[in-house]
Parts: sequence; structure tokens; C-alpha cells
Amino acid sequence: MRNHRQVACIVTCIFLFVFLFLQTVHCQNYFEYSIQIREDGSALWTIKQFSGSDAPVETWEGFQSKVFDLVESAQNVTHRSMEIDETSLQIDSTISFESKMTEYSFVWTGFCIIQGSDLTFGDVFKADNFFGQLFGDAALQVTFPEGYSVKSVYPQPLGDQDTSQALKWPRTHDLGGDVEVVLTASNDDAYFEGFPFEGVLITVVVLAVAAVATASFYLLKRRKNNSKTVTATPEQSFIETEDEKVIKLLRSAGGTMRQSEITERLSFSKAKTSQLLSALETKGTLARYKKGRDKIVTLKDPVKER
Repeated sequence: MRNHRQVACIVTCIFLFVFLFLQTVHCQNYFEYSIQIREDGSALWTIKQFSGSDAPVETWEGFQSKVFDLVESAQNVTHRSMEIDETSLQIDSTISFESKMTEYSFVWTGFCIIQGSDLTFGDVFKADNFFGQLFGDAALQVTFPEGYSVKSVYPQPLGDQDTSQALKWPRTHDLGGDVEVVLTASNDDAYFEGFPFEGVLITVVVLAVAAVATASFYLLKRRKNNSKTVTATPEQSFIETEDEKVIKLLRSAGGTMRQSEITERLSFSKAKTSQLLSALETKGTLARYKKGRDKIVTLKDPVKER
């Protein structure tokens, strides 16, 4: 029984020690930087502050001042155009038991240099006391979009950067001012590099023109051959005009037809049928009146065709 009590006492002491240690860790005030690189060269910055529930956090005015002053100093060093999207500035706090996590975020446009399919960043870190202008030394993680891979990186991050879309450094203090990371788009377009697109385009255009010319030649030849096969018969020693075709069709129908039916029976276009009927109407050969969406066409001399 005595041994059991000793074991229980030891377990309790260990538990209390671990609990107090975890409480101490949770109450420490430390930061983590996260930079999410975007394809347009901008970057979403997220800074997490872990502290006790009663620990103070940066005010909105203080946070805004830090960010804008930092970008201004980076712009002066790099001589590049860059700015902060004012609508992206956010501060959010979450309290859990005795700890608090505060997240500061903003979008930095012009963070990267875009050169063809490459995104290069790191020159902004040359600004004097870069991370000191924010929240000081902390761990840094940089993530980049899918479809991109690391072309070169200095200084070397932790682990193998080819196995994930993230680069990690345990301390920003170790980065120094000579940071350069080059990301390159590893899409299918690289397969076509050096391919003679201009030559292929010219070839395609020439072949297309030749195909159109050949088709036009055979179509014209076919029309000429069709016109040669039409010969006059003893019963028909004249060529029937289109007006006569319309009049003949109307007489065969008893002198009245719908305009749409004339178009269909004579295989004319709607515009052509309307033009022919309008001319005959002007001559006084027929009359038309509207009925619904169609028109009724009536011969003024409806002698039925025999």
C-alpha cells in the first residue's frame, strides 16, 4: 500500500510539473511569420502572436504604422514600385484557456519581381532592421502556389524544399540582407520552348489559303458543268424567269399561298422571296396582306395552270 501511495505521489508531481511547464510555454510571448506568394507577384503576410490571455497586443494604429513604414523603407532600398492593399489590413485575436493567439495580416503588392515565368523575391529584406520594424526575430515560413518550383534559394531553408510548397527558416535573424529566392512556373508551356511557332503559323496560313482556293475552283467548275447540262426541250424553248416561277406556283395553287410556303417550295431565301413579291406587287401582278407572322399572297389574275 505504501508503494502505491509513493507511485501516486510521483505521478501527481510529474503531472503538476508538466502542467506548469505547458502553462509557462503558453504564456510566453512569441511570433511566427508566414508569407504566401501569389502568381501576380503579391504576397499575403500573416503574423501570429502567441501570448497569455492578459498580454497586450499591437493597436490598429501601431500595426498600420509598422506596415506602411516597412514598405516605404523597402521601396527606398529596392527602387521598385510596391504598396500595401489597405483593405487587406486585419487584426484578429482568439483566446483559449489562459493563452491568446493574435493574427495580423496584410497583402503586399509588388513583393516579387516577375521575369517571364519566374518570381523572384528577397530584395525587400535589405531594408535596415527589416523584421525589427515589425515584431522582431521569429520563425519564417514562405509558401508558393502549385505549379511553381524552387529554381534557386539563398540562404538554404530547413529540410528539402522540393518535397513541399513551403520554405522554412527557424529564425529571421539568420537570414541577413542577402536573401534571394527564385520560383519558376513548371507548367506544360516549358515543353514548347524553342518550338518554331512563327514558321508553323506561316505554314498553316499558306495551307489554309491553298485549301480555300482549291475548294473555290472546284465549286466554280461544278457550277459551270451544271449550267451546261441544262438544254432546251421542244416543249420548253425558253428559260423561265424567277418572276414566272412565282406566278406559275401561285396559279397551280389556285392563286393564293402563304409567303413562307413560296419560299420553301421555290428554295429561295426569305429575303429573295420578299424582294420578288414586292416587285410583282408594285407591278400590280399580285397583292399581299399580313396574317399573323406570315403574309398571304394573292394573284390578281388567278388563272389556274393546266
